[in-house]
Amino acid sequence: MKDIKKPAIRFKGFTEDWEQRKLGEVGTTYTGLSGKTKEDFGHGNGKFVTYMNVFSNTIGMPDMTETVEIDDSQNKVLFGDVLFTTSSETPEEVGMSSVWLGNAENTYLNSFCFGYRPTVEFNPYYLAYMLRSSSMRKKISFLAQGISRYNISKNKMMDIEMPIPNKEEQKQIGSYFRNLDHLITLHQRKYDKLVNIKKSMLEKMFPREGKNVPDIRFSGFTEDWEQCKLGKICSVLMCHRIFKEQTSETGDIPFYKIGTFGAEPDAFISRELFEEYKSKYPYPQKGDILISASGSIGRTLEFTGDSEYFQDSNIVWLNHDERLSNLFLKCFYSVVKWYGIEGSTIKRLYNDNILKTVICMPSVSEQEYVGTFFENLDHLITLHQRKYNYLLRLKGCIFSIMIKTTWEQRKLGDEVIEILAGGDIDKSKVTESGKYPIYANALTNGGIVGYYNDYYRVKAPAVTVTGRGEVGIAKARMIDFTPVVRLLAIRSNHDCYFLENAINNQKAVVESTGVPQLTVPQLSSYSIFFPKNIEEEMRTGEFFANLDNLITLHQCKLKLLKQIKQSMENGLFIKNTTKNRKELENMTFKYESDFEETLINLLSNKGWEKDVIKYPTESELLQNWANILFDNNRGIDRLNNYPLTEGEMQQVLEQINSLRTPIKLNEFINGKTVSIKRDNPDDLEHLGKEVSLKIYDRREIAAGQSRYQIVQQPVFPSKSMILNDRRGDLMLLINGMPVIHIELKKSGVPVSQACNQIEKYSKEGIFTGLFSLVQVFVAMTPNEARYFANPGPDGRFNSDYYFKWADFNNEPINDWKEIASSLLSIPMAHQLIGFYTIADESDGILKVMRSYQYYAANAISDKVAKIKWDESNQRGGFIWHTTGSGKTMTSFKSAQLIADSQEADKVVFLMDRIELGTQSLGEYRGFAGESKGISNEESSVKSTENTYTLISKLKSDSYLDTLIVTSIQKMSRIKDEDEGLKADDIEKINKKRIVFIVDEAHRSTFGEMLQTIKNTFPKSVFFGFTGTPIQDENEKKMSTTISVFGDELHRYSIADGIRDKNVLGFDIYKVMTFRDSDVRRSVAMERAKVKNREDINFDERKREIYFDYMDSSKIKMAGYTGDDGKYIKGIEDFLPNSQYAISEHRNKVIEDIADKWFDLSRGSKFHAILATSSIPEAIEYYHLFKEKLPWLKTTCLFDPNIDAKGISEKERDKAQYKQDGLVEIIDDYNKRYEQNFSLGTHAAFKKDLALRLAHKEYYKAIDRQPDKQLDLLIVVDQMLTGFDSKWVNTLYIDKMMEYENLIQAFSRTNRLFGPDKPFGTIRYYRKPHTMERNINQAVSLYSGNKSIGLFVNKIHKNIEKMNVLFADINELFKNANRADFSKLPDDKRVVAKFASLFKTLNEHLEAAKIQGFKWSNPSCKIEKENGEKELVTLNFDETKYLILVQRYKEIHRNDSESIKEDVPFYLEGYITEIDTGRIDSDYMNSRFEKYIKVLHKDDISKEFKEDALNDLHNTFATLNQEEQKYANIFLHDLQRGDVFLKEGKTFRDYITDYQFKAKNDQIHRFAEVLGLDEEKLRTMMDLKLTESTIDEFGRLEVLKATKDKDKVKAYFQKKEGVEISKARANIKADKLIREFILKGGIDV
Repeated sequence: MKDIKKPAIRFKGFTEDWEQRKLGEVGTTYTGLSGKTKEDFGHGNGKFVTYMNVFSNTIGMPDMTETVEIDDSQNKVLFGDVLFTTSSETPEEVGMSSVWLGNAENTYLNSFCFGYRPTVEFNPYYLAYMLRSSSMRKKISFLAQGISRYNISKNKMMDIEMPIPNKEEQKQIGSYFRNLDHLITLHQRKYDKLVNIKKSMLEKMFPREGKNVPDIRFSGFTEDWEQCKLGKICSVLMCHRIFKEQTSETGDIPFYKIGTFGAEPDAFISRELFEEYKSKYPYPQKGDILISASGSIGRTLEFTGDSEYFQDSNIVWLNHDERLSNLFLKCFYSVVKWYGIEGSTIKRLYNDNILKTVICMPSVSEQEYVGTFFENLDHLITLHQRKYNYLLRLKGCIFSIMIKTTWEQRKLGDEVIEILAGGDIDKSKVTESGKYPIYANALTNGGIVGYYNDYYRVKAPAVTVTGRGEVGIAKARMIDFTPVVRLLAIRSNHDCYFLENAINNQKAVVESTGVPQLTVPQLSSYSIFFPKNIEEEMRTGEFFANLDNLITLHQCKLKLLKQIKQSMENGLFIKNTTKNRKELENMTFKYESDFEETLINLLSNKGWEKDVIKYPTESELLQNWANILFDNNRGIDRLNNYPLTEGEMQQVLEQINSLRTPIKLNEFINGKTVSIKRDNPDDLEHLGKEVSLKIYDRREIAAGQSRYQIVQQPVFPSKSMILNDRRGDLMLLINGMPVIHIELKKSGVPVSQACNQIEKYSKEGIFTGLFSLVQVFVAMTPNEARYFANPGPDGRFNSDYYFKWADFNNEPINDWKEIASSLLSIPMAHQLIGFYTIADESDGILKVMRSYQYYAANAISDKVAKIKWDESNQRGGFIWHTTGSGKTMTSFKSAQLIADSQEADKVVFLMDRIELGTQSLGEYRGFAGESKGISNEESSVKSTENTYTLISKLKSDSYLDTLIVTSIQKMSRIKDEDEGLKADDIEKINKKRIVFIVDEAHRSTFGEMLQTIKNTFPKSVFFGFTGTPIQDENEKKMSTTISVFGDELHRYSIADGIRDKNVLGFDIYKVMTFRDSDVRRSVAMERAKVKNREDINFDERKREIYFDYMDSSKIKMAGYTGDDGKYIKGIEDFLPNSQYAISEHRNKVIEDIADKWFDLSRGSKFHAILATSSIPEAIEYYHLFKEKLPWLKTTCLFDPNIDAKGISEKERDKAQYKQDGLVEIIDDYNKRYEQNFSLGTHAAFKKDLALRLAHKEYYKAIDRQPDKQLDLLIVVDQMLTGFDSKWVNTLYIDKMMEYENLIQAFSRTNRLFGPDKPFGTIRYYRKPHTMERNINQAVSLYSGNKSIGLFVNKIHKNIEKMNVLFADINELFKNANRADFSKLPDDKRVVAKFASLFKTLNEHLEAAKIQGFKWSNPSCKIEKENGEKELVTLNFDETKYLILVQRYKEIHRNDSESIKEDVPFYLEGYITEIDTGRIDSDYMNSRFEKYIKVLHKDDISKEFKEDALNDLHNTFATLNQEEQKYANIFLHDLQRGDVFLKEGKTFRDYITDYQFKAKNDQIHRFAEVLGLDEEKLRTMMDLKLTESTIDEFGRLEVLKATKDKDKVKAYFQKKEGVEISKARANIKADKLIREFILKGGIDV
């Protein structure tokens, strides 16, 4: 230590030297709590000081203590004690000190610290800050010992010397700096106030929107201000281009580039070149206002006339006449909204943006008044700014003089109690105002970002220091507070104001060349001069506090002046936008740009960086990524502190382009690293070598090296030279990678429009290159949002998988603020990409989890984290997620989260059937991103083909063997088989933390197998997954799912799934194969014991019984439970099972299936399952289908096991019948599908038909091969649970089922498909009334107490709804004077309503068609409650429907226009595929022939001719708009006698002729106007090209190359009436050619 006795500047009266004493000489030590267990803490009347309290606070915080029982045998902490930590992870943080100033009795110290009690009197604040001073910290950290964790000996610490000055001198220094800070603060307030005044005046001295005069004017001015475009009165000028080789680092004339505009130049040009260019080319005049046109655009500088030169295109000025004053123009630039930029800063301001910008200006004399006013205001602001800057320099100068005296220079880390880094905050507890401020690493608003009311982390007084960006800025804090990430906090015994100024006088030492960062060790290394006594330190601090107050005063004046100026400018000018601001009260956004800005602001408070990247190109985003990669990989083993080159980033981009698909890029992102070969010549050590770069770590959530950036309106490069570049709305970058793309629409526009925009961009090839990294799309309006995975360039968008985000209770979240605060916030967005996207290799599709899957997976993961593994018989809980909602994915993700968190050693998936285990294994491996053929050893999901493998995987300590898939049968027999578990195996395995996840938990969990497993692994934890948990109503063996697994962790019932359209609803039919009256009569006779009804007349008792059973009021058809809880039988309870084994019943079932097959299967597009009650019945059904419906491709599946040994002859006959049936079924299957299965390979047979029914693996494409499809599968207790196929849409049931078995079976039909499958159809036959009761009970039990119905509308309801919708549509067209539907209404809002209504009408029509509706018979009969029949008829015919389809198609053709105008059209692409060419033209031609007959007959009245013409016009509605146009032209020619009719030619023929001729003339005229090759143009027109095919084989470029540029220029100059360059005309022509071809021609 440098021994400096006295400083050169000292407060008056201080002269003595500072004393040096060892700690052990002036105090004694004591230990913290000892002999305590965790049970001793958390209760009692005593308090103990925590480790973090000592570590984090220079002055201990009494509020940061915890409770403990009073123990008089332990050492107690007293006022003035110094507390030291004994260990830490770095030597620099060992021995952190904290002075205790609390007075509470019975206060103890934690066991990881020791106490120090001074035996001489110290000023406690001096002691606190001195012990945390850099010199003392350096001495203490020098004593640290250890490798991974460092400790310190308190005995050695007692040998450390410390300076002991006069306490009064320390006090004086601190007081000095405190006063100086107050002075600076005062001037800052003055400065800010002036800025606000200026802003206010700007708003008032410029006319508001819609007004021609401002609110405030100088006296004598009354006339209106003139509004015009700048291009009308100005032109844009710039200096001539200067090339790099023409500049030098020194020279005569400074050359300002955009980076040095308004600053010091870093380049110069020769005077000779300057004089030459100044005389030849444009050069600004003194007083001209220079504008920055690149980077941060719109910055201005008044040209002073000095010899200077400016970069062309990036720095420009306006050349204007005397009508515009430069003083006024400078004010205007302060409030200008540049044309086409919507008021946001972008990377480039083009001349067109400037010249089309609107200015509102008064007379020149008033301009001079306004300009002079603001000029004087600027001078005043500048004056205060200079005073402010002077005070800051004075402050630094004084401090520099003081420290160059006899003060001691010591390391800051040695002088303070602690330096702690800020951390994450609990956002749920943050308020806008409160008791304890939360400080962020920011300079605005004093750094305050919120408040806590009941907690703080740092006890005041303390000093904060910024640790990122503008680093090293210190600020004294006198209120207890909490620092946020990247903000450092210092607690010491030094005067805080002194310390603040001492740190600010330092030069910040940072290592990063990217975004500057200051770490705790770096801050600790600061060398700071300290006086030798605290009194001098305090007086110095007070001096600087007063000086700071003076600086602040001037700063306030400056701020006030600037506010005045800005307010005046805003008031003096009309803003160049017609937009009104949003109404914040209800957050209705009239403009999308408002929504965008507000969302950005909210996201900036939800973990995303506030510095928004605006309007970047792909190359600029690539450079941004390069910068982040450099910051995160600077180490010697990676980039060696040398930035990435353009070539190296191209290597990364090439890897992205080669991967192409989102699923592969998901693996790329989550692969953590990317490899490149270094080509940076400066990195000699790695040049030509491959290095690995860290790109993303999904575990570094809002921590580590993770960066979260918002991109506003990224520029998507067009894939065509003709199309304009596109701009998206928002992109979210994680570590520089664009992973989430957001499209927004304003209030009142449906979210489907945002989805359409995303789809459109994708079709145009926008999401390629760097943008192909996008994983998740988000479509948002203020009131609705959807999120979905990127399907990639080869995938298809499917709106069924556009998900809503919901809360834990599955209630959809619609409000944009809640979406931003949940789904899009950090950490959720980070987790969404890292943990909740699934790269599913099984189908090559990237998937994103639904909200309920997220909650369930997290619930299990959180539960596992809290497990006490030393306890036995623990129940984890169960997940109730309806069948078809993706339970397999949820269970896999749960397991993956557990494995990643290392909270368990094994996660075992238990399947209830071996084939399900095989199926799930493939799915799990697909979810893990593994290919189907991967070996078991290479896979992260282990299969268990035998007991030995199962045991070895359970025993394994390898992380690769964490996830295991097996069957519950195999696991339950693990001890019984020869190669099973031994005692030492059990002991070893039971030491592991094992989690069992049980699939289909409603099936296999109530027998002995699960209990056997639990007994074998008593300390393991079990979780269940089921869509139908067993409840009290249907308990098994007196057990329920809760009693077996524990509490319900999350629920997503079938009602939730149907409401959210994640699964389909059901269309259920009770089909009678016997009349109820016949069934009731048969049961009544049987119960009365009579064979003939006449017999009842001879026995009164039998008569009474008979009529009781015939009375439906006494005995229902189905049984029920009475009020007393007893079961009361119904008629069907008395039916024998054999009743439904007779041929009459089966024939009726087959007849019903045949009758409904075409409609239900949509022409055999979909498949069906028939569930029967026994194997003999299934075989009998199979025979009947072969006989009666041989065209129906049918097969049968049941348990193939046959054991005829030691049984009766009758049983042997049954076994033989079963075997014969199996042989026949498999043989038929082999012949039909060219297979070779046998009884021995029945499992393979089952797998093959399952894959065929599901269109999976090698049957993916059989929808295009009908002969390979399977129409109907007959089953006995097979495929009714666990089997998934979206191609199954109908279930026929001829067996009795209830509760969970019913819902499971129904759910085979409810997988999403598309418009052709609006629901799953269920038809049941056996004991229909009892089944109806069972269905109602099951629905009630498993709908999760949700009121939503599971059943869809019946056909009569669909017809009724279509009638209502058609009436609404009819009213729309009628009110728009389009009663005949011949044209769309002109009002876009009316068209939008039509689109919405017609889309809904079509949905009901599709449903009705499946239910049997036909245009030839548009009616159906329904039975009313009173038994009467009622006919429900559709009120419109097919012709009218197809006319409406034609109108709907016309909306779709104008889709791009409607989207541009933000008209909320609810367009459904499926509807536009309907063929309207089927409209019968015979009627139209008959009306034409009638008109021809009367047209030229003189004896026919004029009225009759007009009626005939009107009849013909009424048929025009069946034509599209272009056809109607030429039909009218043809009729006009016919009426004038210009057309000669030919025999056999129809009206439609004439229309076609006219269209063709017009098109020929149109093509000829277009080619002539632009000088195009007419033959090439006609060839392209004949091809009917689309957006995706127009430029195939380069044909469009070939055509464009033929145009005559002189003709092109002449055409556009004449059209626009202004001079236009050939280059610009050429661009316009290219667009026009493209439009002409795509639209099939346009008039020019």
